[in-house]
Amino acid sequence: MRDTKSNRAPSFTIMHFALILLCVVLITSYATGGLYAKYKSGTSDYDDARVIRFGELTLTEENSPSGDKIWIVIPGVNISKNPLVSFEGSEASTFVFVEVTVSDGWTFNSDTGRFSYNGKMYWDIAANWDYVCKDGSKYVFSYTAERLIPNTVLTDAPIIKNGTVYVGTNITPTEVAAISNMKLTFRALAVQSSGFYLETNPRLAAWQSLNSKGGH
Repeated sequence: MRDTKSNRAPSFTIMHFALILLCVVLITSYATGGLYAKYKSGTSDYDDARVIRFGELTLTEENSPSGDKIWIVIPGVNISKNPLVSFEGSEASTFVFVEVTVSDGWTFNSDTGRFSYNGKMYWDIAANWDYVCKDGSKYVFSYTAERLIPNTVLTDAPIIKNGTVYVGTNITPTEVAAISNMKLTFRALAVQSSGFYLETNPRLAAWQSLNSKGGH
């Protein structure tokens, strides 16, 4: 099958956590990996088709059950947050992305890899997640700057460095009380990379293709 656009089937999983009225709320959900069809050569004078394996992609929270969980924000007391990405691998080369959507107040420094909330709270992107682009309130990262070679498996790859959101001692009770809708949303996506080899920036092209489909 030569039409690589029709062959690509992305995989998605999503996680949210929000700080609402002094509390951090974690919401976790799961989705299975996608499959795409691809022809392979047969042993006779015709082509034989099969579906190439495209493993499951998951996004989980270490030491936390599924569903809501609440953390209290206290000046100087850090918050343990450790979302983890796992991917069972694919027989094809693959891009694995993490999309971080932030609410007003969060900023990102691409030089240091740090997200900061009004200078009072911050967390760093974990090693191996390479910055791709900013799209509105979304910041996009890929696992390494290159595609994953076939059959590469990711096991519990952290998104947040040291699994910690740091809370400054200089955050005042008034500032904490004023926080009403501070949110971070994490989404993990995986897609076959072969259809983007000829693009100037294959990672960006792959992400734009996923985003144009609305994450479906």
